[in-house]
Amino acid sequence: MSLDDILMRVQEGQELQVPESWTQGRITFGGLTAAVLYEAVAKDVDPLRKLRSIEVSFTRPLEAFKSFDIQVEILA
Repeated sequence: MSLDDILMRVQEGQELQVPESWTQGRITFGGLTAAVLYEAVAKDVDPLRKLRSIEVSFTRPLEAFKSFDIQVEILA
């Protein structure tokens, strides 16, 4: 599965499962995790707003081979 395929599934709000080619052992690559999170936020935010900075802190790894969905809550 390509990066475009994964990000398209995020845009469509589909449940995801990271394929083995995007993992290191049981954990998903951090760059892919950040890209998936950004894509989920971008689809729920007004397109006129411009992203000027993003910081991603990993408090727990995204486990591979398990289905997940993303819920976005806009705070400000």
